[in-house]
Amino acid sequence: MTAVASWYFLAPRHAAAGGSDDYAKGSAGVKYSYTLELRDTGVHGFVLPENQILPACEETWAGVKAFALALATY
Repeated sequence: MTAVASWYFLAPRHAAAGGSDDYAKGSAGVKYSYTLELRDTGVHGFVLPENQILPACEETWAGVKAFALALATY
């Protein structure tokens, strides 16, 4: 995944209520909160096959780095 493609993580994909980001924004007064979603599209849920764990980590890390770099230069 490239840094450009990792911006996909910043776009809302679907509504999901009850996460810690909801609490942070709604109750704790945090201005911005985010949820990272991993690569599964609903087939495996939270139990990815072993051969997808490292690629999921690499994609997530690329997104986190791109986000941090964008914040640092904003």
